[in-house]
Amino acid sequence: MVKQRQFLLLFICSLVTWWVGIGLMPLLPIYAATLGATPTMVGMFLSFSFFTLALGTASAAWLARKLPRRTWLLALLSLVGAAISFLLGMATQLWQLVLLVAMIWFIGGVSLVLLGVLTGLAATVHERGRIFGLLAASSALAGVIGGLVMGPTAERWGYPALFALIAATFLLQGVLALLIDEPAAPLASTPQGKHGQQPGRLSRVVIVLLAANVCYSIGSFVAGMGRSLAMDQAGFGISAISLVAGAGSAAGLIGMPLFGRLSDGGNRLTMLALTYALGVLALVGMVYASSLATFLVVAALMAAAGAERAVAGALVTDLAPPGALDRYMARFDTARWAAGIVGFAGAGYGVELLGLPATLLLGALLTGVSIVLLIVASRSASQPAAVSQPLS
Repeated sequence: MVKQRQFLLLFICSLVTWWVGIGLMPLLPIYAATLGATPTMVGMFLSFSFFTLALGTASAAWLARKLPRRTWLLALLSLVGAAISFLLGMATQLWQLVLLVAMIWFIGGVSLVLLGVLTGLAATVHERGRIFGLLAASSALAGVIGGLVMGPTAERWGYPALFALIAATFLLQGVLALLIDEPAAPLASTPQGKHGQQPGRLSRVVIVLLAANVCYSIGSFVAGMGRSLAMDQAGFGISAISLVAGAGSAAGLIGMPLFGRLSDGGNRLTMLALTYALGVLALVGMVYASSLATFLVVAALMAAAGAERAVAGALVTDLAPPGALDRYMARFDTARWAAGIVGFAGAGYGVELLGLPATLLLGALLTGVSIVLLIVASRSASQPAAVSQPLS
């Protein structure tokens, strides 16, 4: 069972990581524009940032093996993040901003995997959904705090003050990381994993789950971009768009822990499919939404669908063989962020070529494919021996 002190440390560290990413995202295009970036350059900048985020998640397992403890790596990354954040406040050229933000995003990718692994190791099988759900709520809380703090700070005191504040939160994360309890056991895997599979190989179930994760994540990023565009086309201003985004984050504070807890008492694959289905409804709802109330409903559906992170984290921990959780968690998160790059790029191209409604419906269709893949994964899981594939 996860102790309250242990969970609080993990939650605050996760909150810092998400707060930096979610809070900065709306401000980065504005900051880049002040350094001379064109809209096209801003798009390339954000795509590159998500590429480094995916690279960070993919590198997490390899980096974790370089130090005796994952908490040491998390503390070291926090210290580096503090130094980079301080330098960001002094950036005077666009290339400096792009490079430094890419490094922050890389650190964020590694940190999220490490925190997920530490959570999975600490939680028992009967509480994983609840614990991952509570941890996932840190991303929703980060959205609320980020909107309340980052924008006003930059507007009143400037970007140097904002990045100094971010540096301070990184330092706090580094100190707290060293207080997290972690067994001193080596990261080497055991000879045999769950269901007799080799720890270095992915089962058929996990491979299908990865494919489902990619399809859902593409649709999720299309929804994230499409909601703002749909509200803009409906005639809503920035205040209304921010209100809906904040309401969605607030709803996530309830939805993520709820779905995580429910997954402990039932089939996690079924619960994951339910969150995916809510994602489909959100995308379809955007096509027909026209009033503030309907967009608030869409935001609530998106928040509930976002609980897939909690359920998926617990499910991956269930499926990972002993000693392989770092690799499994890293692969799963890498697929999510790589899909984000495709989702953003595909949504932009789709809106120009097909229009927003058709793009949203295509996103809903792709999310529906993820549900079909979960059904395939469920049938594979019921088979006594699943074929495994090498895990590179």
